[in-house]
Amino acid sequence: MIQEGLNNIKKHARASHVTVRLVASSPNIILRIEDNGRGFNVEQRLAQSIKEKRLGLSSMEERVSLLGGRLSIKSHPSKGTSLFIEVPCKERTDDGKNYDTDR
Repeated sequence: MIQEGLNNIKKHARASHVTVRLVASSPNIILRIEDNGRGFNVEQRLAQSIKEKRLGLSSMEERVSLLGGRLSIKSHPSKGTSLFIEVPCKERTDDGKNYDTDR
């Protein structure tokens, strides 16, 4: 998701500054990607990407959903974009099984 976010910024945003924050905040992992680029109308871009079968934002939404998380996109023309991704954190044990951290 970080790679996809940075690729989108490189391709579209014309940003001069990007901040990536990855934080473990039990029981979740939080990823925030912010840029100071061109920004865009989120609803319009999502609708357009579905029509044009572009997968960038849609595939990010799908991957976050598969992990049981949520994705929030905030953007305004000429004011940059902020992606906020929150997914549940699971511990992996030596036996390869995943366990919720709040048990």
